[in-house]
Amino acid sequence: MTDPMTNAERLAALLDGRLDPQRRDELLGELAASEDDFDAYAAAVAITAELEGATPEVTPIHAAPSRRRGLAPRWLALAAVLAGSALAPWRWTRFAADRGDLVAVEAGALPPGWDASPWGTTRGAGDPLTPEARAVRLGARVVDVELAVRGLDPATAQLATETAMLLEGIPGAAPAASIYREVSRRAGEPAEALEPLLRDGREVVPQLAGEERVRLGAWIESARIAAATRDRGFFASRATRSQLERMARDPSLPPAARSAAARIQAEVGSGAGVDWAVMDRDLALVLRVLGG
Repeated sequence: MTDPMTNAERLAALLDGRLDPQRRDELLGELAASEDDFDAYAAAVAITAELEGATPEVTPIHAAPSRRRGLAPRWLALAAVLAGSALAPWRWTRFAADRGDLVAVEAGALPPGWDASPWGTTRGAGDPLTPEARAVRLGARVVDVELAVRGLDPATAQLATETAMLLEGIPGAAPAASIYREVSRRAGEPAEALEPLLRDGREVVPQLAGEERVRLGAWIESARIAAATRDRGFFASRATRSQLERMARDPSLPPAARSAAARIQAEVGSGAGVDWAVMDRDLALVLRVLGG
């Protein structure tokens, strides 16, 4: 990007959403590769915000993290732009801080022999995932990867790779997929070493795939793990009861998912001993229906 006039026109077209997909991806690739170019983009965004009366909060990018890691803050902002969900980077938020952690369960590892894919076989090219189903699967995978990392699980690399593949099915989400490609490559390292990557994943996945369904998938997977580990505290919590009530009444969910949520709700509120086998079955059913 050497011609100032051309640069200004291209940045304006990017901000206005007037670039075709190929030209947009080319420009965003240039921005991501150059600190100076991204600074120019951030300045353009800030000026636009001022003109529109908004308060810009552009993510700082002056630190120079490792290029190999590919997770400079500018990449996260660019991923949001590519998804068409945040043309203004100042709207980038920390979901973990504002809305609670995606990983709601306290387990330190995945249960032994964990079935991470209750939705069954992979779909063919003629039967692609809906955006909602992809988001639910991504939410579940975020939980699986984090617990696999915590427990140094041999399945870490495979789970992280599957997460990256799901992200790569979203237009422009390659920068986010690189987070989980890196987790896969570094599988077996201590959880503390991989936490920055996992934190970035928790932030970017809801932005790209759709916060509501990603969080729903993450909660269901957390509930499945809580049931498998017989975590009574998880199901006794007010948050769990509220979530089950919302799911049982949500008209946007398929009837089979609502019915299963209602059965789980009744099981939790019965006051009798929990039938964990029924709980396991119904939670797997909900995830299979929503992520299928």
